[in-house]
Formats: sequence, C-alpha cells, structure tokens
Amino acid sequence: MRTIATSLKPGGIFVIDYLNTHYVEDHLVRNELKNVAGTSYQIHRWDDETHFYKKIIITDASLIVPEEHTRKSSKILSRRFYGYAFLPKHADTRGFWGSLFKSL
Repeated sequence: MRTIATSLKPGGIFVIDYLNTHYVEDHLVRNELKNVAGTSYQIHRWDDETHFYKKIIITDASLIVPEEHTRKSSKILSRRFYGYAFLPKHADTRGFWGSLFKSL
C-alpha cells in the first residue's frame, strides 16, 4: 500500500476494481434484455465453482448477423483479495479503502 501511495501524483486517486464474489453469487441476474436506440442486448450470466461468465448478444438492423461477446471472470482471484484484506462477506469496501488511503 505504501508503494501505491508514494507512486501517486499529489491529489491522485488509486482505484481497485475487483469483483465482489459473494455479492455477485447472491445477486446474479441470469438473463436480461435491454433495448437502446433500436439495438437489442441479450445478456446471459452464469457461474461455476471458479468463474463467472457473461455472454452478450447484440442484435441491430445494421448487423448482418448478431454479434456475440463472452467474458470470463475468476472467482478465485476475488476470494484471494478478500482473504488478504481480511474483509467479512458483506463488507463495504468503499469505506474500507477510502479510510485506509486517508490515513496514508
């Protein structure tokens, strides 16, 4: 943490973007359909023991065939992060990291 703090420019902000594994497991929205300005997004989410997956199928009049994109995110890395930070399952990490950086 000290290395990160000393590497920042004065007034700089460091953001840790991680997946809150426990929260996502408890609140996973498996299927969703969004329409934005005539473009349709079918979003499918699922998980297994080690990963979360998200598949987005984009349908639009300008596309000959729908586009598909799949993303895979590791649960293991997220659990390691929680373990190192000694955080309980439903900790408010924004407050944790915010107060940590203010004290450096």
